[in-house]
Amino acid sequence: MFILQVRGDIMNVEHIHHYSHHLGRDMNIRVYGHDGLPIVAFPCQDGNCYNYEGYGFLDNIADYIDGGQMSGAIRDGAPGGRSSIFTI
Repeated sequence: MFILQVRGDIMNVEHIHHYSHHLGRDMNIRVYGHDGLPIVAFPCQDGNCYNYEGYGFLDNIADYIDGGQMSGAIRDGAPGGRSSIFTI
């Protein structure tokens, strides 16, 4: 576990790394906060668990996470998954 700095505040963050035998690749999960309503988020097509940090989305909910009202988990996208194969 480590601390992430968001807008000058700090937030508890846990990084989980594991190998998925079903997907045949490494997967990453980021867990934010320590208590509160659990929220699960999925990145955009073929995205990764760092997208929510990198694009500043956590800035909007940082007060809720820091205050223990909400916690969140974000996993890597799965290349070749359903969101990657839509055709028109």
